[in-house]
Amino acid sequence: MLLNSALTAGPICKPFSGGISVQNIPHGPVYPAGFAGYITLARMKSVLRFVGIYCVLSAALGAVALVSSFPARPSSWLGWLGLFVLVVPITLVGEVVAESLHRNRIARAIERRTQSKRFSWLRLGYLLSLGLVVAAAVVSINLAFSPAG
Repeated sequence: MLLNSALTAGPICKPFSGGISVQNIPHGPVYPAGFAGYITLARMKSVLRFVGIYCVLSAALGAVALVSSFPARPSSWLGWLGLFVLVVPITLVGEVVAESLHRNRIARAIERRTQSKRFSWLRLGYLLSLGLVVAAAVVSINLAFSPAG
């Protein structure tokens, strides 16, 4: 009983001079936890869309690669994975290279010179020589990376 009477008698410490001031500290808007889920869901939808398009392109281009090299096929799971993962970047690089070969300075000069003709031996010769250079490059790359034997 003695303890309770001492506490109720009065505070031991005096309050600071100037009194007590209450401040309302403004905070940013409060969002429910679901809002963060919506942001993540929107990003995930775009990532999943990209992965889906990549998978469809890989399947289609991988099938074309398998058909075009019919007797040869990958022999391990790593080869199959490499085929279907790398076929899209390799195809895109091939498209960029082919486009740059057809849009260079020589090709534009030949096109200006023969634009009025429907058939041109010059255009045909240029494309044939370009095809031979590309074929020689492909064969030499194939020989460089094929196992000796």
